[in-house]
Amino acid sequence: MISPPRIMRTPSPTPSEVVALNQKGLINVRTTFARSSRGKKICGYSHRLAIFLTIAIVLAVLHDKIVNWIQPTANTIHGWKAGWLIPVGILCVMSFPPFIGHEIIVIVVGIVWGLWIGFAITAAGTLTGEIANYFVFNTFCRARGGRYERTGINYACLARLVRDGGLKVAVIARYSFIPQHFTTVVFATCGLKFWIFLLSAIISLPRHFVTVVIGVTLGDEAKHGSNRTKEKIITYVVLAVTIVVSILALRYINKLADGVRADVIYQRRKHR
Repeated sequence: MISPPRIMRTPSPTPSEVVALNQKGLINVRTTFARSSRGKKICGYSHRLAIFLTIAIVLAVLHDKIVNWIQPTANTIHGWKAGWLIPVGILCVMSFPPFIGHEIIVIVVGIVWGLWIGFAITAAGTLTGEIANYFVFNTFCRARGGRYERTGINYACLARLVRDGGLKVAVIARYSFIPQHFTTVVFATCGLKFWIFLLSAIISLPRHFVTVVIGVTLGDEAKHGSNRTKEKIITYVVLAVTIVVSILALRYINKLADGVRADVIYQRRKHR
């Protein structure tokens, strides 16, 4: 007697998958803190927020002293024939996670080299670092990226979006509030083609323009000893536009992630 074929049932979702199915977006501050009853996560977020606020307050209140402190060394470097290579190299290194401080270096570049030369230096250092970042993670961390994709639902959703969406999603992700060095790691480990990554990195370079503008404004205020209302208005407008674009880009990425999350979790269940 031939026994009937066994029907393989898909395993039920785990508790973490149930939580993920009810989650909205890749980055949701409210749900993240609600799930972060463990002290370590809350401490981590509080620590990052404290660092950000400290830097913002220091730059706002003590920017004249900061400029005067940096100016002698910066002027010396500026006078060297190939002095611009120093910030290019520093920005290149800062493009690798987990280094932070990229924005501070860009502000200094804006103070010393001005708007357009400063932006060119920023673009060269950032793009060189991002390319190096891509090749390092693409060469040495593909297997680890695959493990993260199998274990991390949000990471898997973002990787799926990048693979399916191509250049459009890559550019939008880089304009969102997701850190750019993190998106580069995802692009490199999820199999995104290099030319798509390179185009997205070039197209997203204007995002750094506002940071250079802030540096130029701080430098001009220190040199002239007074606030220039017109320049400050331009700086605030550019900053506001950048923030709005980043918010809209993140909302779009979150919406796309909500659309693929159920299928990503279903595929995880099938492979268990």
